[in-house]
Amino acid sequence: MKSSLRDKINIYLELSKLKIMIPVSLTGFTGFFIFDPHISIEIIFVTFGILLMAISASVLNQIQELSWITR
Repeated sequence: MKSSLRDKINIYLELSKLKIMIPVSLTGFTGFFIFDPHISIEIIFVTFGILLMAISASVLNQIQELSWITR
């Protein structure tokens, strides 16, 4: 069975739980902005880093749950 590009993107978006992770990274942005109220490249890097770490933690959690179910 061949999946289209749109199907693959939808699967990755569902796996990453992006709808939940964007508010998580915006919370990090808010905390950094309260600490240093100037928009700089650092705040963008921190926000994007938080987003990537949250997505990777979500994916790892789902992989661990799958391995636990298949035992």
